[in-house]
Amino acid sequence: MVNLKKAIFVKKSMSNPVSISSGELFRNYFSKNKISKSALAKKIGMPYSNLLRYTVTRNKPLETMLKICVGLEHNFFQDIAAKLPSHYTTDVPKDTAAIVEIESLKGKIRILESEKELLLQVLKR
Repeated sequence: MVNLKKAIFVKKSMSNPVSISSGELFRNYFSKNKISKSALAKKIGMPYSNLLRYTVTRNKPLETMLKICVGLEHNFFQDIAAKLPSHYTTDVPKDTAAIVEIESLKGKIRILESEKELLLQVLKR
């Protein structure tokens, strides 16, 4: 099997430091999940020959990639995002439910710590 990190990202000049091989990404996914390319082509309304072309080329329009994501119900964009360094920014909103829960738990910890201190003072008497 091809190493995805090496296959997907190729260092280029500073003006274009990363190139994504959508074809390699698709081929690996199709192979790993035993996807019928002809069935997928029918499902997304694309000629089979065009789909094959997308699996051997390096870069394709995002609209086509999105169409394939929808056809397979698989998020290739997230697969690519997971390969990027963690310090890269994103416009995806943070999970506010988790943030709210963390803040609530921090408040409970503060209350428990103050209660613990009070109990320790009572026990010292």
